[in-house]
Amino acid sequence: MTDLIAETALGYLKPVQIGPWILTEPAPEPIHAILPYPGQLAPASEAMEAATGLALPAPGRSAQSPDLQLLWAGREHVFALGALPDGAVPETLAATVEISDGWARLRLSGPGIEDVLARGTPLDLRAQVFPPHATARTEWHHMAVLLTRLPSAIEIWVMRSYAETAVAHLRKDMTQLAARHQLTPR
Repeated sequence: MTDLIAETALGYLKPVQIGPWILTEPAPEPIHAILPYPGQLAPASEAMEAATGLALPAPGRSAQSPDLQLLWAGREHVFALGALPDGAVPETLAATVEISDGWARLRLSGPGIEDVLARGTPLDLRAQVFPPHATARTEWHHMAVLLTRLPSAIEIWVMRSYAETAVAHLRKDMTQLAARHQLTPR
């Protein structure tokens, strides 16, 4: 039998550096959607906290431990990235679905990453408004995305079928902004 190897949506995109910004694709990790049933959000959160030490995050927030990251992904919808223990949330409280193959994650780092992303979204992504552990479902270049602030980067989550389009937009935005910075002294 053939051993299959998990591969990212972009086949391990090599880091792209344009101006002071670096675009990478993180290594693949398991991704699960956790969808509490109506009226079961609080018990599902308590079960998750008992199993992992992390409660389901509040809207617009994320929570992290060394092995697991939980991201608010919409109304009563959480993404679990990493090692989710079997039965962390009982099936009587929530649907838990493995969705690793459906999403692509891109990580943008460097000074002024908010300016790069602002070219495609109406959100205010400045660190004082969108601090570490903040998440938002929004539109970016006419694509539905999930943005997550890390301490030194922002992750852009897109449906896997949009991964190459997202990279093309990021390259274009990084190039245009880098050119603009060369023309206007700071």
